[in-house]
Parts: sequence; C-alpha cells; structure tokens
Amino acid sequence: MMRFGRSGLAVCGVLVAALSGCAGAARPGAAPPVSSSAGPVFEVARVEDGVRKVLVDKYRVAGLASVRCPSGQPVVPSSSFACLVVVSGAAKQVRLTVRGADGSYEVGLPE
Repeated sequence: MMRFGRSGLAVCGVLVAALSGCAGAARPGAAPPVSSSAGPVFEVARVEDGVRKVLVDKYRVAGLASVRCPSGQPVVPSSSFACLVVVSGAAKQVRLTVRGADGSYEVGLPE
C-alpha cells in the first residue's frame, strides 16, 4: 500500500513480521521487518525495491540508476535513515522516516 501524507511524501505500508527469523508478506512497494536479537529490522533488499518503486512510479524520477540502503535499520517509529541513490549520474540521498511499528515508512525526495 502506498499513499501520500500531508507533506506530499509517499508512505509505504507493510504487515507485521515479528516472529523470530520470519519475514511477513509485504504489500507492494514495502519492506516488512524481520526480527533480530535487538528487535525488528528492515530487510534491505525490500526497502531498496520499495524506494525504487516510489521514486519511479510516484515521484517520476527519471534516470534512476541505483538505490542502496543501509542494512540492519531498526523498525522504530519516528526514526529515520538515508538511502543513497544515483540519478542521472549524480549521487543523492533519500530520507526514509519510519512511521509505525508495523514497518510503514515515508520516502522523501532525492536531495
């Protein structure tokens, strides 16, 4: 599920995956959390796919070559982290803000 918040930023939603070592089924364009000893963390490949989908399908970013997000990011509401994207040969950052304990997150525009 993808919707736009009051700020116009895309919000991705996911289902909870709190069982140890199991990833839950994601809604399109989202990344379900997986459990670690420190608590749920995002599955990096699914976050990267979700960011790519938002940038191309919703923000209409042309020339997106790659998306790289850091691994081991905790699912903590109100926290944020940055992914590195390459757009038309230029490296930029995209800020993700965690919106819920279910792994929903908001994707910002490349800066």
